[in-house]
Parts: sequence; C-alpha cells; structure tokens
Amino acid sequence: MIRRNVYKRFALLALRAVDVVRPYSNKFSKRRYTQRQHTVMLMLKKRLRCSYRELIQLFELMPELAKILGLTELPHFTTLQKFFARFPSGLFARVLQRTLAFFDAGEILSIDSSGFSIRHMSSHYEKRCGKYRPYIKSSLAVDARSQAIVADKVRKSHAHDVKDFKQLVHRAHGYTTLVADKGYDAEWCHREAKKRGMRAVIPVRTRGRTRVMGRNRALMCKNFDAKTYHQRSKSETVNSVEKRKFGDELSSRSTLLQKHEVRLMNVCYNVYRAAASAAALLGHRISTEL
Repeated sequence: MIRRNVYKRFALLALRAVDVVRPYSNKFSKRRYTQRQHTVMLMLKKRLRCSYRELIQLFELMPELAKILGLTELPHFTTLQKFFARFPSGLFARVLQRTLAFFDAGEILSIDSSGFSIRHMSSHYEKRCGKYRPYIKSSLAVDARSQAIVADKVRKSHAHDVKDFKQLVHRAHGYTTLVADKGYDAEWCHREAKKRGMRAVIPVRTRGRTRVMGRNRALMCKNFDAKTYHQRSKSETVNSVEKRKFGDELSSRSTLLQKHEVRLMNVCYNVYRAAASAAALLGHRISTEL
C-alpha cells in the first residue's frame, strides 16, 4: 500500500515555491540556516495552526520532515519569530507568483475581499467597554478554473473594496474575462479591465434610477452575462477554504506582522491546494493501475 502524506507533499512543494528567496540575507550571515528553510517552516506553522514554540517541538518528533528541509539541527523558536518580522513584504508577492506554476491557468479572473479578525480582544470586552474590534482586509484575485490565488492586496484601512481593484488587475496577466460583485460597479473599473485586455462582468447598481451613467455600465446593464458572472462564486469558495484550513483570526500584534500573516496564508493556500490536488491525482493513478 502506498501512503499519500499531504504534509510531506506540502513541504516538497513549498521548497519549490521558495526558490525565489535568496539562501542568505547578506554575505555576513552565519549560514547556519537558510532563508528558504525558515520560510518553509513558517508555512508549515500556518498549515499546522500552531505557535512558534509548538512548531519546533513538533519538528523534534518529525525527523523525516526536518530531513526534507535539510535541517541538521533545529533553530530556536525566537529565530523564526525574528525572521518573520524582518521578511520583506514584496517577497510574498514573488513567492505567490511562483506557486502559480503548480496550476493550469484559465481565462476568467474573479475578484473578492474578506476580513480577518484580530483575536486579542474578546467580544465580551468589546461590548462592555464600547471598543471597536479592528480587522485586516484581504482582497484576492482568483483564477476561476484552478481556484488559485493570482494576486492579493492586504490592508487595515476600512476603505471601500473598489480601492484595491486597480492593483489586483495590474498584477494578473493572460486573462480575458473578469468577474466581480456590485461593490466594484464603477465606470473606471471597466476601463482598467479593458486596458489589461479583459472584459469586466460586474452587475450594475441601479438604485431605482432610470438612467445608468457611463457607457460601459450601460452596456453591462443591457447585455449582462449571468452564466459567466456565476464564476464569481469561486473567489468566495477560496475565502471559505482558506479560513477553514488556516483560521480566520490573526495571532500577530503589530499591523505589519498581521499583514505578513495574511500574505503568508495566501501563499500557503496555493501550496496546500497544489499538494492536495497532486495527492488526489496520485491516488487516482494508483487505483487505476491496480
């Protein structure tokens, strides 16, 4: 019987995804561990939903996983914590783009946003003291075919979702159609999509008006493609799976690390989905051969 270990597959794909990370931060590094090893360990921490201390203790019981990462000795848990604090924000986008090589891209891009709560304030304390519980908003551009995250934008402001539309569209390449909900109903959104060679399918908010402002919005109101718009549910599926597998609460305290945690979660989701698909495909091939 051939056993399919999804955690081992996750670690192997994570190593392939972090090859865009430099092995060492500078020439004066101690070279005891590599940045790639630390990055994969952070991804496993998010996958296992444990703390830094618990992750090191689990690695003590998993010598095979440490061997895959090439670890001859385990780092202290504070080493991972400090590495995560100084991890460059732009590097998350590069690793996320690297994970797209695990999927077959489609033609439809779906955009949606979701929020992650910060768990350092209980709902009881919030109600008693009249406090407002902040949250981190994550806007995602999702490939409708593979349900992989193509681009993301993370922020703590409470501005409208449409604020992130331009950055998400400009980071996506090779798509012909874009779908989004009514929150992105704006004439300039249609123009931005056309600049990238995409046809935007966004329902129009009429609000009881007899006239629709904007040429592209008027055409959309007249020729709305409901079948294509149904693909927008794929982005909601990605948000749901991501929160169920990695949690909907953030453990970091500073705003910067909270954003890093969401970006790391997006990378982990792509690797997790690729690992699960590969394991399922392996199982199908084995059952067919037998």
